[in-house]
Amino acid sequence: MARLIRVLIVLTALLATAAVAAVAHTRYYPTGTSFGYNAAEKDFLGQVNFPSQGGPCTSGRRVRVFRRRPGPDRLLGQDRSGSHPGDGAGYWVVEVAGIRPGRFYAVVLRKDVAPGDRHAHICRAYRTSAIPLS
Repeated sequence: MARLIRVLIVLTALLATAAVAAVAHTRYYPTGTSFGYNAAEKDFLGQVNFPSQGGPCTSGRRVRVFRRRPGPDRLLGQDRSGSHPGDGAGYWVVEVAGIRPGRFYAVVLRKDVAPGDRHAHICRAYRTSAIPLS
């Protein structure tokens, strides 16, 4: 009888652990962005997770634009996607005055869209290819 009770206690503990593990999870979402330069407006712009992807990772994403150079790259500015009235959810714009020739790229930072103690929904970070401006 004592052995049966011990087995039942162990099974109950295993089932409780499995139930917690079933709830605890981390889900990763892909991220991407278009990236370009508008010479007339003197700004870099793009759209996070362009229309084909959409989803929870489109709005409110922090985007930073950098100039490549020897040593640490120079941060030129940043924006949060979807923060401009009239633009779509994923649009972002970084205005930069006095652009000199060089190579530039954008980085979309990682974001947890469903933070919690037992699970997370992570939008992955993304870095564009560098574009040359002359």
